[in-house]
Amino acid sequence: MNFIEHFEGLTDPRKPNPNKLYSVELILFLTISAVISGANDWQEVAAFGSAKKEWLRKFVVIPEDRTPSHDTIGDFFARIKANEFINCFISWVNSLTRVLSSDLIAIDGKTLRSSYDQARGKKAIHMISAWSSTMRLSLAHLPVNDKANEIKAIPDLLSLLELEGALITIDAMGCQKEIAKQITCKR
Repeated sequence: MNFIEHFEGLTDPRKPNPNKLYSVELILFLTISAVISGANDWQEVAAFGSAKKEWLRKFVVIPEDRTPSHDTIGDFFARIKANEFINCFISWVNSLTRVLSSDLIAIDGKTLRSSYDQARGKKAIHMISAWSSTMRLSLAHLPVNDKANEIKAIPDLLSLLELEGALITIDAMGCQKEIAKQITCKR
């Protein structure tokens, strides 16, 4: 299964329009490639696209020899359904990786620095993630409402992963009977 096939379940958030220039495939492939290469914002993603057109053309169609602007990319990602994207992305990452029997998977929650927005009344963003020590790769992550809800989010995160043969570490908050049962059933 190639990269694009993993994202077939993602709904195109744009209005049907015969003048739509850029495909979902181009926007996704460009953005993920740019982020993997170190891009940190939409301007850097767009600059990557302009600089790497020939390379991108090997994998996706680039219409009229133009890549999407930072506004087009940002608008697209602002409108997609986050859960759909997460599921597609995790499917793709899982296809690239396989948990080795000696792999150590760390499950942990973190609050994202500078995500608190007092002016808009938004709380800080808290995420729970699964980190593969062997591959040095985040296998999956999910947002949670607050630190206390990690216990509820951990089973959801575990259900996304193939963990057979791996050693799982988790902090004291995650040491719950149901979570332990879910981990041992996956092994």
